[in-house]
Amino acid sequence: MPRFVKLILFLITILWLAGIFSEWLTRINGDILYAVPILRYTYSLVCHQIKDRLISRGGFETMVCARCTGIYTGAAFSSAI
Repeated sequence: MPRFVKLILFLITILWLAGIFSEWLTRINGDILYAVPILRYTYSLVCHQIKDRLISRGGFETMVCARCTGIYTGAAFSSAI
């Protein structure tokens, strides 16, 4: 597989992972706040998003459950390798 294809797949995976934590990223950049409802809907297509299973910290929650967060984090790390 060409190197640029691997790089593009890695960047897509990192963007997907950043989207999972987008609610937490609103502390850094408040403009992300406008995208949170759209991202929540988008991630609801791939995860059940049951409130009890989301990772929450400081009043913010992930967009997917803890299991899906682990899967996507593992995908990001393995694509980096």
